[in-house]
Amino acid sequence: MKWYLNSYIVLIILIVCSVVDLLVGTINVFDKNVDWNTLLLEIRVPKTLTAISAGGMLSLSGLVLQMLFRNPLAGPYVLGISSAASLFTAIGIMSAGALSFTWLYQIQISVLSVIGGMIGMLLILMVLRISSNNTVVLIIGLMLSQLYGAIMSVLSYLSSAQALKVYTIWTMGNIQNTDLLQALFLFLLGVVALVVIIRFTKFFMIYITGEVEAQVMGLSVKRNKKILIVIVGVIVGLITAFCGPIAFVGMCIPIVVRILHNSANIRLWMLHSFMYGSVSVVITDIINQVIFNGSVPLNVLISLWGVPLIIWILIHHWRMMERGM
Repeated sequence: MKWYLNSYIVLIILIVCSVVDLLVGTINVFDKNVDWNTLLLEIRVPKTLTAISAGGMLSLSGLVLQMLFRNPLAGPYVLGISSAASLFTAIGIMSAGALSFTWLYQIQISVLSVIGGMIGMLLILMVLRISSNNTVVLIIGLMLSQLYGAIMSVLSYLSSAQALKVYTIWTMGNIQNTDLLQALFLFLLGVVALVVIIRFTKFFMIYITGEVEAQVMGLSVKRNKKILIVIVGVIVGLITAFCGPIAFVGMCIPIVVRILHNSANIRLWMLHSFMYGSVSVVITDIINQVIFNGSVPLNVLISLWGVPLIIWILIHHWRMMERGM
């Protein structure tokens, strides 16, 4: 195993990056006049925990989708799942009383976002029942994303100026919208999701060879698919509700993990997808704080490294296919 794929080293990198993320920012934590309790517990700790949770869960859900659809380009953003969750979140934000930021409002947004994510996932599975062609599934996923975007544009046009402002800021992606309890909830949810999905390792090891083989081995393919749909829908929906639609992480990181790791160790793929995803978002936030004083939207910075990475992945994959590897 190569050194950079050692789980303990990746974990150490994640811990170091998290500590750095806590220390950097517009306010110097070592200033004597700084209230540590307010700065760390109310601002920076929730932000870092949210970055870890968002990156980890989106990357993990992307890996699940790629194995479930047997397509390396599958992901919450590409297949329209994030867009469906965004649409339902937009409905919540722009509905009556949505501008009152209370616990009831957050529950409303979270529930709607989860429902949207699950509906988006179910629509893709319905497409798969009609056609198993990966290209068709990806194209329809992209078309559904455009449809959701068009509906959101109509809602934006009909909404009030204040609701539109809240929605526009939300779409840019932000990991600073959570308090400590919400961040802890997301972090615990991420840990639980990782543990639960790892329990599907045996299923995926057989499923990626073909559904028929999985059924012959006595595995309930439909039942496991339904459970995974619910898990991915909840993960994507909640992250979208709290952080906005975050692109590229769910598609890029799992592919990078699979390229770096030569063996088909699915359990390790899951663990490293979660940790690499967390590291990617935390490092993105560090860059934002150090260079831009935290003023640049999260999605902008993720796109700056996500797009070149996708291009590199496609070129790498194309060359590998040319060589017959």
